[in-house]
Amino acid sequence: MNDECLNLIMLYLSNNLLVKNNGKYKPLKMSKFNQSIPEFTCSEVNLNADILLQKKLIEVTDVKASPGHYNICKITAIGHEYIKTIKNDTFLNKFRKHATFENILAAISSGIGVMQYFEKFFS
Repeated sequence: MNDECLNLIMLYLSNNLLVKNNGKYKPLKMSKFNQSIPEFTCSEVNLNADILLQKKLIEVTDVKASPGHYNICKITAIGHEYIKTIKNDTFLNKFRKHATFENILAAISSGIGVMQYFEKFFS
């Protein structure tokens, strides 16, 4: 798991996963997606995309396909909350050291709000 890669994937999806007229996302092929994050190898992107799927931040069209071959079709509510958190400069400036993928997910799951969670456990 690589937090930087996970963040780049989620930010890329937030900017490139388009919503169709019917309100559903137009699926994004992993093969195209892999080329858009040159900082990491295809294997690293695939592995981290699979983590996002397992943690329910994204949904794909064919869950049985291997990570490099499925199409990402949706950012979930948890995924949107995660994106909102990693885009929050105030949060990152205060908690950058502790703002890991796992800690942010724990904060989202806590039900008390991300900032409150981090202030309670990391201030």
